[in-house]
Amino acid sequence: MAFNGIDVSEIQGNINWKNVALSNIDFAMIRASYGSSGVDDQFVNNMNNIKSTDVAVGAYHQSNAQNVNEAVAEAYHFLETIRPYKFSYPLALNIESEIAMNIGKEFFTNIIFSFFDILKKSGYDVLLYASQEMIDNYIDMSKIEDAKIWLADLTSNVSERLPLDPNVAIWQYSNRGVIRGISGNVNLDISYINSPENNSINNGSSTMSMGSIGSESSGADSVFYTVQNGDTVRS
Repeated sequence: MAFNGIDVSEIQGNINWKNVALSNIDFAMIRASYGSSGVDDQFVNNMNNIKSTDVAVGAYHQSNAQNVNEAVAEAYHFLETIRPYKFSYPLALNIESEIAMNIGKEFFTNIIFSFFDILKKSGYDVLLYASQEMIDNYIDMSKIEDAKIWLADLTSNVSERLPLDPNVAIWQYSNRGVIRGISGNVNLDISYINSPENNSINNGSSTMSMGSIGSESSGADSVFYTVQNGDTVRS
């Protein structure tokens, strides 16, 4: 079974989460922090308002780490930012460091590994937000083989892309979604993680299981976008 979701940041402004919950949205990945000290302007607001709904929630950190020490510092900053909150979906790393990628696959992989190591030692399930190009050319997946992938693929529509690699937990398939409660476009995702009520991801004590791939939930209130040429990955 699959679940409909969105990922958001301060770009979406003030979100009406009660209206989002009425739009057949099962989960949301919310940007919490970026760099070694930045906090998304809407993170606290989003977390305070989403808890009155049945939308499951995960969080992500946007990294620009250039070395392992910076990755470790960012991981601790992320953990401190999310510490007051409970999550029913994993924590994710969205790494934008093209400089680190260009230095080499091993170096870039070590940055990811170091960030994940801190989070996993704190008991959290982790996701790596990545395109297929990053996975194929810039990451040594054998060093983070237990990490699940949040795949950014805006080049295929839903029916064409399935089935996915078994390591893919979430698939971001559009950046032009229109959802009640959100002004402007929003990224759309599908999750293959089991139903949120079966997860236990709470302040560092976590288990994550994968649902079966190939079935999508649907609802009359949802508005989805068919991916077109020219769509970009980044939010």
